[in-house]
Amino acid sequence: MREWRPSRYLVLALLIWFAGGIGAFFLGEAYVEQQTRLHMNHTRQELQAAVVNAEQVALRAVEETQDLYALTLLRRELAARGNTEGAAAIESRLEALMRLGRFGIRQVSEIGADGILTWSTTRGWRPVDLSDREHFQVHRAGRRALFVSRPVLGRASGISTVQFTLPIIEADRFAGVVVVSLDPRLLSVALEQLRYESGIAVGIVRTADRTLIARSHDASRYIGLQPLTQASPVDRQRGRFGFMRTRSNLDDISAYFSYRIMEQAPLAIGARLSVSEATEPSGTLAMWIRIAILLGWLKLLATILWINQLVRTRRTRLGAAGARHMAQTESQAREQLQHLVADAPVALYAAQLEQGRRVLAYNFLTGNLQRLTGWSAEQLSEPGSIAARSDPVGQEARREFMARLAERGRAMVEYRLQRPDDSWIWLREEAQVTERDGGMLHIAGGLSDITAFVGDATP
Repeated sequence: MREWRPSRYLVLALLIWFAGGIGAFFLGEAYVEQQTRLHMNHTRQELQAAVVNAEQVALRAVEETQDLYALTLLRRELAARGNTEGAAAIESRLEALMRLGRFGIRQVSEIGADGILTWSTTRGWRPVDLSDREHFQVHRAGRRALFVSRPVLGRASGISTVQFTLPIIEADRFAGVVVVSLDPRLLSVALEQLRYESGIAVGIVRTADRTLIARSHDASRYIGLQPLTQASPVDRQRGRFGFMRTRSNLDDISAYFSYRIMEQAPLAIGARLSVSEATEPSGTLAMWIRIAILLGWLKLLATILWINQLVRTRRTRLGAAGARHMAQTESQAREQLQHLVADAPVALYAAQLEQGRRVLAYNFLTGNLQRLTGWSAEQLSEPGSIAARSDPVGQEARREFMARLAERGRAMVEYRLQRPDDSWIWLREEAQVTERDGGMLHIAGGLSDITAFVGDATP
């Protein structure tokens, strides 16, 4: 079984951590993008809903204008027939409606074919030349449909109003203009009373030049100005919604605009929401998701490093404990071995023999060596110590012994050894190679006293 290495697993864990972090980042960004699209769709729907609500106000104003136009034509017809009582009754009715001020309607008046004011609901009115007014000129030029003017100061009423006008046609000829004057500030109040999502502003503009005639917010500041210089060319069909992002001329703020051109009047209804307000929720969501991913990423990294440190610490402790246990076990094994061989006729050893050399380097000698030879294990463990205590014949025999051992892996030799008391004994040495490690041979062998079998060893 291969040894488990914390460093390898740490690298793998860090790679997984990095890949997981990148994956989490892209998943988070995909989620943010999805939520941004959903929020943008919601914003678009809210703007369209605001346009629809504001359009209802404009539609009712147009319908009121058409009703007043019909009453004015009836008053004119009755007066032409000499029915002064009927004409007066209608005039009273029109004056009462003006006092109600619905949709900001201030005045109903009539302009003759020559451009002179011929009648008005305003008390104390007098004939005024209005032939230079745009709303008169367009109808004299042949326009039969409803026309909406820019905000102008009324010469009869003395109030800044927007003129909703329709032509008077008699015998298929232009006979004048009926003018319904709306106060843009009061029309703006009607828009302001509608309920919108926070930050949404709505307005009504002329389609001819996109002049603002009513606005739900800051009406007095912006009426008569042009909030947009151009609209989306794709969505200029009447009744269709348009949506775009552009910068407003009013306050130079980048905003989303939704608008629709009315079918019943030359007007467009628009709603806007600044980009900063529209994107704030998704921007906040993106920020918190990125912070959460980053914190989770860092927390996971800290956990990986903590686990790695814990494993390393535990491994170090286990290694130290294992080393102590091995040392203790080895010591016990040596003691048991020494006890077993104390009375044995053979002294065992472990040694190393470097390739090409003829000297053993002893790693271990059993304690019974001193009983056999008279020399301690420490005295004979030094390289060349046995050869130094042998006669020349024995020295040569041991050199040949080590050569055979290196070549064949197993060898035996007999030679004389001088004891500390100057007496001589015959030793038999047998050994074999247990492992070859490059140029180093690991040897296990044994020494035995064979003097009793060979005879006197004195040279």
